[in-house]
Amino acid sequence: ETIKDHYYKVDGKIYPSVSTVLAYYPKSAQLISWMQEKGQMEADRIKTEAGEAGTKIHSAIELLIAGNEMRKEDFTLVEWLKLQGFVNWHRDYKPEYLKTELMLCSKKYKYAGKTDCLAKIDGTLYLIDWKSSRNLQPSFALQTAAYAQAYTEMKLGKVDRTAILQLGVNKSGYRFAEYDNWKKDFKV
Repeated sequence: ETIKDHYYKVDGKIYPSVSTVLAYYPKSAQLISWMQEKGQMEADRIKTEAGEAGTKIHSAIELLIAGNEMRKEDFTLVEWLKLQGFVNWHRDYKPEYLKTELMLCSKKYKYAGKTDCLAKIDGTLYLIDWKSSRNLQPSFALQTAAYAQAYTEMKLGKVDRTAILQLGVNKSGYRFAEYDNWKKDFKV
């Protein structure tokens, strides 16, 4: 890990993470506007705090999937509501969790990363990434497509669909953004 980027060592070779590669993808106009409004230092501070909360939420989701219980007092209200969104999604979609935090590498395209979840929902194999951000970014579809490409390249199986589970939004507490054609997204 460097100050700004993250790399993985696979079979003695160093590969940039998918998120490191996608950091060079153009930002949405909305994100650029927000960064300009806040100023670089304030935007960086907010992004760091959000990243720390996101890491805490990801860890809690891992524990929930493993059958552990969470205590409300261990989380901020915002974090707790996002976890409630995950629980609501789990109840609504009834996923069969196959793998979480699955390490993937594309030696052909020279990148690596960890997908948050591989699950079957109604017989369809989904590669899913959890997001605690307020907005869906165009790069999210590319991120999951990169993971699906690596999964396929590693001959681990066939990914039917990719998706982002965005937590802490709308009445249900989540948005399940499904991407129909990850191969097309990967070409981008």
